[in-house]
Amino acid sequence: MLSKYYPTIEQMLITDTDFIVGGFPSAFSPQGVGERPWWYDRGVNTYLLPVNCAARESLDVVWQSITELGDILQVEQAAAEEVARQKQVLAQRKPVAGKARVLIWSHDDNTPYVAGTLSISDEMIRLAGGTNAAAEVERPWGHMTWEAILMSRPDLIVLIDADWAPAKDKLSFIKAHPVLSRQLGSIPVIAMPFSETIAGIRTVQGILRINNTLSTLSTGMTDVSKLL
Repeated sequence: MLSKYYPTIEQMLITDTDFIVGGFPSAFSPQGVGERPWWYDRGVNTYLLPVNCAARESLDVVWQSITELGDILQVEQAAAEEVARQKQVLAQRKPVAGKARVLIWSHDDNTPYVAGTLSISDEMIRLAGGTNAAAEVERPWGHMTWEAILMSRPDLIVLIDADWAPAKDKLSFIKAHPVLSRQLGSIPVIAMPFSETIAGIRTVQGILRINNTLSTLSTGMTDVSKLL
């Protein structure tokens, strides 16, 4: 680990790296590790995960990333085995009654930044057996007012847990708010690592986490606080 956030160009140069993989377009920006042409000119190849180039993020594109990286790094068999393993894990989903409305909240208190209909999180919710409560956000991620969130009547709120946006802080905000504490206080809430809510190696793990929670709720158990 070179840095808590994006490493600087200087930190990257010290490593004498041969290949740079970016999970987000911002990785290859002046605020990240520098632009891709700059690295090409210095003989360093780069790779941006294909999900950033897709009109809609999907699990198929995640598996495409794994396969392509396997080809690039000449570990094709290991990549194929990982994709097969993930498909096998995905098959372990539990049946869920109904279509619970799920809201995935990343950060921002005043106008929450949530997973929209074009994000991998939207497909995760669907594969887990629910529907996206942020249907009005017709892009991968976007802001949603608290009024709109209350109107969407979520059955489950997923709090993304990250160093820069701890789940406990978002939960504390709801509990301390005079209106939200009453309107959302009885809605089940779980925390999920950021890495399980984006397109990557842990996406399937995130699907199972949501699926297990929805399965618990569908059996009539509303107290899932132990999962937070």
